[in-house]
Amino acid sequence: METLIALLIPLSLLAALAWFIFRVFVPAKGKPMVCTHCGHLGPARQVTNGSTGIELVLWLLFIVPGLIYSFWRLSTRTVGCEECGATALVPPTSPVGRRMVREAQEAPQAAARTRP
Repeated sequence: METLIALLIPLSLLAALAWFIFRVFVPAKGKPMVCTHCGHLGPARQVTNGSTGIELVLWLLFIVPGLIYSFWRLSTRTVGCEECGATALVPPTSPVGRRMVREAQEAPQAAARTRP
């Protein structure tokens, strides 16, 4: 029984570590959103504040500051635009989103009408 527990604990920790690494490095694509900054219509992506390089240096030099910095980075993740990274997104079904999609569709048609 003790050997089974001694085997399950490291396997559980390894599985948790693998899940954590997968979640950090392979973020899921979000629902389609409209960026109010650049007008992009597409899936949102996760935006993480801070620097991976600074996080790595803090982990290599000091464990406690690295842990604090990692916790801060993961807790301040937001959803952002896939094109420009801005966090001001609205659903395409909202009034602002519908207006922006309509304007984006009308802009190429207006440019084609003004060409000689």
